Amino acid sequence: MTRAAAAAMARVAKTRGLDEAAILPLTDDIEVAADIATATGMAAQQEGVAKLSCGHDRLRDLALEQILAARGATSTLTNAGFIPSTAQVEAAGT
Repeated sequence: MTRAAAAAMARVAKTRGLDEAAILPLTDDIEVAADIATATGMAAQQEGVAKLSCGHDRLRDLALEQILAARGATSTLTNAGFIPSTAQVEAAGT
């Protein structure tokens, strides 16, 4: 599964290009996150360790749903003051 995730990241790198300042995809790029999650999920199914069995497109849709839900929950918690914002974390150096 880790090879599938690495291969998905490599495809993104080839598509978008690499440079010294950005060798990894940005965490706010949900399309890249969905591609990596889908590749990993498909590999998990092929290896027989996935609890869910579905096709590539459905798995990608599910990944996007989960990513968007997590982003929404994070935004709600940040706005309510329960967790720090990205800017606050970066300013603190953690």
